[in-house]
Amino acid sequence: MKKNKRYQRLAIGCLICLTFMFGATITVDQTSSSINTITLGITAASTGDTVYVKSGTYIEQAAISKQITLLGDGSGSTIITNGSYVLKVTTSGVIVKGFTFLSMGDHSVYLSDASTF
Repeated sequence: MKKNKRYQRLAIGCLICLTFMFGATITVDQTSSSINTITLGITAASTGDTVYVKSGTYIEQAAISKQITLLGDGSGSTIITNGSYVLKVTTSGVIVKGFTFLSMGDHSVYLSDASTF
């Protein structure tokens, strides 16, 4: 059992390393003057990149239409909120981790033509 967990951790570590090796990392920070919204981070990203979002509450609607990784600082500390949907994904191959989504609409996350999420 321990051996399987060790291999699982190794595989996850390799995937994370490959993501960083083959794509750039764009950092979203509310205190930054350049990329201070998730939407700006997604716009700056290219296919294969990682958009790393520092902790905070982001009031916006973000849309992803390219294969990227959207990585929050942690689901307890990185929050996206808005009146309707907060994240719209319109392609497959998108990875989203480390967020809390708060929405007043029917759905916080909207998937269209996305085969994986």
